[in-house]
Amino acid sequence: MPTSLPVATGSGRVVVLDGTTYVVTPLDQQQWAEYEAWLQDTYIDTTKRNLDGLSDDQQQKLLAQAFQTASMMTIVSEEAQVLSATPAGMFRLFWLGLAKRQPNLTIDEVAAIMDTTEKVEKAMSSFHRANDTSSGNGQSKKKRTKRSPKRQSRRVYS
Repeated sequence: MPTSLPVATGSGRVVVLDGTTYVVTPLDQQQWAEYEAWLQDTYIDTTKRNLDGLSDDQQQKLLAQAFQTASMMTIVSEEAQVLSATPAGMFRLFWLGLAKRQPNLTIDEVAAIMDTTEKVEKAMSSFHRANDTSSGNGQSKKKRTKRSPKRQSRRVYS
């Protein structure tokens, strides 16, 4: 499958928010791994925050289940997609996309930049274009078309 020019060259995409120009570059393997670790940690932390009022046995079962789920979580898993769609997930993805060209920006500054739905949509659109993804799930933007079955060749090869 062909890779887009920004992904192949790492050149990134330009997005203007509040009159400031930002360059969103494709995430490298280390950044994707960092994001995946954040997803896993966030999943476990969310479970821990919701243990109050449960018995010790229930808490242990929920934590064991959370650790099991998190250990198998990847950036394309269902749980990861849910977390990626939260404001914190989108802020982190956009921040990682900005890190190569704007390394001094903090995640809190990125969250402040993305203070309206319109800016979030614009920022995430530039992130997905830079990373050649359609909805943040690693899938190519290229629309798949259904192909008719191939006809069998009548040639005989010897």
